[in-house]
Amino acid sequence: MDSIQAAGTASKCIGCLCTLGCCAAQVTLIVYLGIFAFNNPDKDSWYGVDANGEGALFAKEAEATTTGDTELEDIHGKFVLWFLWGFIMALAPCAAAPVLALANCIHEMVGKVLGGIVSCGMACGGLAWWISGIVWRFKASGSFAAGDALTEA
Repeated sequence: MDSIQAAGTASKCIGCLCTLGCCAAQVTLIVYLGIFAFNNPDKDSWYGVDANGEGALFAKEAEATTTGDTELEDIHGKFVLWFLWGFIMALAPCAAAPVLALANCIHEMVGKVLGGIVSCGMACGGLAWWISGIVWRFKASGSFAAGDALTEA
């Protein structure tokens, strides 16, 4: 009987450590989303394609337009928007919890329906956030801005 209780205690400790690790990972994600959304340490990046078809990054739009580039994309602005969207999505459950608690106080069915609507909205928003991030990251401008398509020169 003692070995069963000891195994129960050990499994509780392992479960607690796993839970704390998951919480730490979530907090780290939210902090980094906030850093890159509000105080992005990277410089502004405008992606342009020059006359001979090669991509280049420019520090600002004015520099890109004076060189005669025709296709410009504010890839930095898109990534900042993506981080802001992710930051809001990560904090949405904190805002939804008191609203759902009040809805449950009004009537249990109101709380259930509102909880389903909020959960569905957060799931769809998170999926759209993930897909848009993948699309922006792996298109030509995102790959170039991330350093995947850099040349030796």
